[in-house]
Amino acid sequence: MTPRYQEFAVDAALAPHVHCVWSFEASEDGDEQAIPPDGRAELIVHRGAAYEERGDDGRWRAQPMLLFAGQLTRPLVLRSRGAVAVLAMRFTPAGAWAFAGRAMARCNDRRIRDCRGSARISHHIIDEGYRSYELNQPTAFTKNETKSLHQL
Repeated sequence: MTPRYQEFAVDAALAPHVHCVWSFEASEDGDEQAIPPDGRAELIVHRGAAYEERGDDGRWRAQPMLLFAGQLTRPLVLRSRGAVAVLAMRFTPAGAWAFAGRAMARCNDRRIRDCRGSARISHHIIDEGYRSYELNQPTAFTKNETKSLHQL
């Protein structure tokens, strides 16, 4: 499978919080890639095999299937572990803060499993952001995936 990356615009009401929703699919196993810092935090859902990331100690660790990724200050090296299918929401700086409910400096270079800001804002961001993706895709989220997003 040829790697495929797509970005989807979000509803205007969500634009102050979310820059875009994006998806990436590929079938290469073991490929490493360096993700450059882009100044954005993201909510990431692995719908296929989760990536491994190389830690500062050089060891590889599997990412959780659902995570909040803080802003990168240095490249992040990832390695695929099979066919990947990622769906992510790239936040605006203010949107990331509203979702996470904590100072963004505390999230830099970290992938966070438990990240809850205002429940009302978080649920609205999740529902509306991923609705933008589903409007463009034939495969919608399952009930379990939606439930997992709300539990982050």
